[in-house]
Amino acid sequence: MVVTDINNSTVLAADKEYWVAIDGTDVMYLDMFLYSSTKDPSDWWDTEGKDKFQKLADEIGNVMSPKAIVNLTYNVQPTTFVGNQALNVTVSSNYESPHTPKQRYLTILQQNGYIVMLSYNDQGTTEPSIDISKQILSTFQFANEENF
Repeated sequence: MVVTDINNSTVLAADKEYWVAIDGTDVMYLDMFLYSSTKDPSDWWDTEGKDKFQKLADEIGNVMSPKAIVNLTYNVQPTTFVGNQALNVTVSSNYESPHTPKQRYLTILQQNGYIVMLSYNDQGTTEPSIDISKQILSTFQFANEENF
């Protein structure tokens, strides 16, 4: 059974994180992040998205003893996702922990005034994560900006 922290709500709000997992396990299908933005996926990734990952990598490096440099590399490919222009991004790291896998897969799209970033780890195959995220995204409405 798939569970989520959305708690019977089908309205998603900006600057929030939502997750979807398999009930009774620690298997996380995906994290879904919403950012209020009118930028297209490429502009958002170049001006804001990549910076979010670099800041996290810097914070992780600073708390390690001795301090370390966490290097990230990115593979960015244009695609379409549920009928929208999107990006597939693979973020690779030279450092791995439970919260920072060596590879994280992102799908980034613009939807009704939001940047939607779907984030998932490789769990043998990424196809189930992609399929589930498409199903989930197709069932939700996005809150109007005036609701913030």
